[in-house]
Amino acid sequence: MTAVSLPDGSQDQHERIHSVIGGGWLRVPPPMTGLLLMALASRREPVTREDLRPFLRNSANPSGDWKASCWDDGHERDAEELADLEAARTTAARYAAHYELPPVCTLSDMLTLLIAAGLVRELPGADGQLRLAAAFPLPGPHEVFPLDAEEQAAQGWLRRHNAYHGDAAGIIALFDPSGVRGQEITTSLDRLARVIDGHPHDAREAVRLLLEQQDFTTAADISALPSHKVFRLRCDWPGFDAHRMRVRRGREGQLSVTTAAERGDSA
Repeated sequence: MTAVSLPDGSQDQHERIHSVIGGGWLRVPPPMTGLLLMALASRREPVTREDLRPFLRNSANPSGDWKASCWDDGHERDAEELADLEAARTTAARYAAHYELPPVCTLSDMLTLLIAAGLVRELPGADGQLRLAAAFPLPGPHEVFPLDAEEQAAQGWLRRHNAYHGDAAGIIALFDPSGVRGQEITTSLDRLARVIDGHPHDAREAVRLLLEQQDFTTAADISALPSHKVFRLRCDWPGFDAHRMRVRRGREGQLSVTTAAERGDSA
């Protein structure tokens, strides 16, 4: 997890930023958590707290003060939004307590928690000042915080979506080879592995991802199916069109994911 200097636009830099987005950090309260990690991941060099003041500025914190609230308290909220805010504060306080820290109230509190969790590194500069850098590889929320069951499920879905959504898209393309949507394909995990230029394990996980969306179905037990065995994979296109978007931003600015179990058949 050593922080290194990165040239602009480097592959490593892109991977650092992607590790924040794909790692589920935009879901973690307070909402500034993921944004601060992205800001640090995008920097070529470790930066001081003073360097980050412009990033912290907003209408409620025009000076970029680290002692300002990390909860955007100046925003007017209805009763439902206030309940969401209270739940987010309770969750953040539980994460802080895991590291024997007080509840997260200020931007400075938030940064202290990120440092305690090993997500942000403090590095001594040549001038004697401590500088900040995002850890890389960046651990997932499940590795550093005591997530509840609902968040564990959502974070697990995000990790698998991040790992296999490209392979899943390659499989979906097999249903539409000539511009006319087919209802079914007959294939095997070995064949799908060749299509996605991967391993049968990747194909299995990509099919599992499709099946969780409920618009793809198969009679085969994918979890136990030998990779050479042929099976039929079907797509409900009306359901696909209606229900595919499942990652969205919630009321408090956090990334929201609705899992298949939460949606049910009426999603």
